[in-house]
Amino acid sequence: MNRSVRSWHWLPLAASLALLASLGAGCDLSPDLEEEFELKGVLSQATLDTTTTDHYRPTLSPDGTRILFTTDAYAEDKPNSPGADFAMVSVPPPGSFPDLVRNVALNPGWTKINLGQIPNDSGSLFNPFELTKGEATWMADSQSFVAIVHNDDGNERLYLFTLPPDDGSGGVTVSSSTLIDDVDYGSVGNRNSYHYLSPAVSPDGAWVAFARYYFRAGDVTAGTEDDAEYMAIFAYNFSSGQTVRVSNGSTIEKDPS
Repeated sequence: MNRSVRSWHWLPLAASLALLASLGAGCDLSPDLEEEFELKGVLSQATLDTTTTDHYRPTLSPDGTRILFTTDAYAEDKPNSPGADFAMVSVPPPGSFPDLVRNVALNPGWTKINLGQIPNDSGSLFNPFELTKGEATWMADSQSFVAIVHNDDGNERLYLFTLPPDDGSGGVTVSSSTLIDDVDYGSVGNRNSYHYLSPAVSPDGAWVAFARYYFRAGDVTAGTEDDAEYMAIFAYNFSSGQTVRVSNGSTIEKDPS
């Protein structure tokens, strides 16, 4: 009598499955015990200054003596709108190598620039302490600079600021401020009357080039927001007070030099 040949190749697999089932039945699925740590030493609350201070947009003065930059180190003092501020640090003379990192990191290792009262679009004075500050660049005399600042009209504008001599007290207030390129877009509806970019002063200090939006009057459709809006390169002449457009805005044009 012939017996069929049985295969035992399935036994290892069955044994493995049985082992897994037994392990699963014995698993402890209860939550892990909490571990307690003993806190030692002095604990202090982190502040905006210790956790978010940044320094950015550095620009070296033409005479090589100072670096102008933007810092948010004073954000704690601005509960409504923690905008940045302008500050500057002296460059060491030849042969001297002080710790510039330490000078900038430790307030008041730099000189804070207070803008004081500056004019808005209507000529009224306001304090821009809590308002946003943008890019800045030195004038040729190394005593004044052009900067982008939001005013209390809600518009971003270009200003020329003149600095007094630094008395070493850790802060200076600008001696004069002039609004540059005050453009009124009210006649063409709801427009992007801000967004200045990349101011660059000519080596002789006669011009400042920058990028901003403008509008082609023939393309404007009444009641339509943001139509016919182009970014182009402009230049402002400090002697005449006139602004000229130097590119056609056929594409996004910025970063003049």
